[in-house]
Amino acid sequence: MSAVLTSLRYRQVVLRALLWSVVGITYAPLFVGLDRLFAVIGFGAWATVPAAALTTAAVTVLTSAQQVAVAASLVGVTVASFGLLIMGSTLPLGSLATAAAVAGIIAGLVVRFPQCCTWHVAGKAFAAAVTGILCGTVLVFAKPLVEGLQSPAGAVAFLISINGMFYVAVVRQWIEQLGCASQGSCQLRQALVIGLIAMLTAASVWVVGASVTGRTGDAITDALLTLPHVLPLALASGAITGVITGALLEIFEFRWVHDA
Repeated sequence: MSAVLTSLRYRQVVLRALLWSVVGITYAPLFVGLDRLFAVIGFGAWATVPAAALTTAAVTVLTSAQQVAVAASLVGVTVASFGLLIMGSTLPLGSLATAAAVAGIIAGLVVRFPQCCTWHVAGKAFAAAVTGILCGTVLVFAKPLVEGLQSPAGAVAFLISINGMFYVAVVRQWIEQLGCASQGSCQLRQALVIGLIAMLTAASVWVVGASVTGRTGDAITDALLTLPHVLPLALASGAITGVITGALLEIFEFRWVHDA
């Protein structure tokens, strides 16, 4: 019996480690891109804070509410595709992101998903954003003191490990605080989450389009087109840190987020 439990425990550790490696691989490019974007538009060293908040919230939705994530991604891709087809390389990123966010919110208010597919999605997203803000702020102050955190790979490793564990530890409290009082309030929160993911998806499509067409000439595009030079190490950092974080969460018996 003991051998069976040990084998099952080992499998759980491996499974959670692998799942968190996927989280790390998903987290890394989105965070690095948003960090560059916010830095260019005027946030400077504090770009890490909104980048960490948005990335953590987005990855949380992508991994805990698949139907919402798919619907939001579909809205974002559709809006971006039509925008690029109509305006081409002259389409401003800000206008596209705003249009995608509005379309996502409208879609979220109109479309109804099975409750089991959107269970606690707003509470999880809000908890993720709050922990992202807190850990992003800590990272801003830690960067001048720790040289390794100044690189994108180091920042990704810090956020996936510290932010990830912090989120898992506090998400239940946030879900209890943000419990839906009515179907209408759930629908509104769901719509806001879909708007956020749609905006990020549309922006990602815009970046890909800019890299394919070779668009240059503005600070945002030039900054984002440097991402291929830093992404390989950031992705490796995300994957390795995700494996370690997932294994530690299981070893120390943190409950799985989908249990919330």
